[in-house]
Amino acid sequence: MLHALAAFAADPGRRIGPLVTPREREVLELDSGVVWERLGHVPGSDVDFLLVTYRPGGASSSSGGLMRHTGTEYGCLTSGELILTLGFDEYTLRPGDAVCFESTTPHRYRNDGDVAATGIWFVSSVVQ
Repeated sequence: MLHALAAFAADPGRRIGPLVTPREREVLELDSGVVWERLGHVPGSDVDFLLVTYRPGGASSSSGGLMRHTGTEYGCLTSGELILTLGFDEYTLRPGDAVCFESTTPHRYRNDGDVAATGIWFVSSVVQ
């Protein structure tokens, strides 16, 4: 995930917003069935503001392995259902459920359902 987020950081001094329409969004489609749309960026910040969609069968790691990176993740699922593996625990996220955790904790999201799962995520690369 961290390497994929770096793709959005090609020009960290470029402001995205204050208004970003759907057709103006930067979009990153991962081979693992996940689509990230950048909703905004303020120069000097280390936060990615994202609309994230996990297609049916999609996962944050195509290899099935857990990931870890610096920073903190905050997310709120708006539709569909996601499974979050966080350390040795597993959680089912449904619309309206929110998560936050230190990204150094091994984690993985996956969509085992037959409809897309979508949510709003803030990923901070700053160590708290």
